Amino acid sequence: MVEGKPKKEVERQNVLHEIVTSEETYMNQLEVLRVLYRDQIQHAPSPIIAPNRVDKFVAVVF
Repeated sequence: MVEGKPKKEVERQNVLHEIVTSEETYMNQLEVLRVLYRDQIQHAPSPIIAPNRVDKFVAVVF
């Protein structure tokens, strides 16, 4: 309900909403990167990175 609220308060709530939704989008994008890249590197049947170096690589890059 916006009616009856001061203009400053409405603007403040809009800014807060934008921050929350953009952070949610960012977190979803990070999840996609995790699934597509990190998990695939760690569990690839033919390793791209030497098996003894995968854990260190993932720790440094991700």
